Amino acid sequence: MTKRILATVLIATVLFQPVSAITKGDGGQIITRYLKVNSPVKKLIVYGDADIIFVKNDAAQVSIQGKTEAVNKVRMYNVDGLMEIHSGKFYRGKKPVIRIPVEQLEFLEVHGDGDVSSEAVLKAKELNVFVAGHCEISIRTLGKVNFDSSPDIFINYKKQQTIVFLNSDLLDKL
Repeated sequence: MTKRILATVLIATVLFQPVSAITKGDGGQIITRYLKVNSPVKKLIVYGDADIIFVKNDAAQVSIQGKTEAVNKVRMYNVDGLMEIHSGKFYRGKKPVIRIPVEQLEFLEVHGDGDVSSEAVLKAKELNVFVAGHCEISIRTLGKVNFDSSPDIFINYKKQQTIVFLNSDLLDKL
C-alpha cells in the first residue's frame, strides 16, 4: 500500500510543474549597413528573400536596412558590372531592404521572394528580366523590357507608359 501512494504523489508533482517557453528574438534592432559599389551595376542577380529598390545615387554605395539578423545574412559580390546578392529566407516581414544605385541595368534575375522597384528611371536601351521565384517588380525604364521565367512560374505583366509591373507566382498555387 505504501508504494502505491508514493507513486501517485510523484505523478502529481510532475504534472503540476510550471512550464516555461523559450522564444526567439525578433531579429534585433533596425540597422543600416553601407557597402561600396566597385563598378556600375549592369547585371543584377538576387538569391533569397530581399526587397530591392533601384535609386539614383552618386555616392556609389549600396545600403542594406533591416533587423540586425536579416542584414547580417546578406552577402554581396560586385565585379565588372555584375552584382550578386545572396540573402536568407525570411518570414513575417523581416526581409532586408537593399537600395542599389543603378541607371544602366541590362539584366535582372530574381530567385526568391521579394519586391523589386525603382525610384530612379533606368536608362538602358533594353532590360532582360528572368524570374525564378515569387516576386513583384515595378520598375521605371526608358528602354524595352523582355521577360522570361523558369517553367514553374506564371508571369502577369502590365506596362504603363514607362512603368513596368510584373507579378510572378508558382504554378502550383494556381
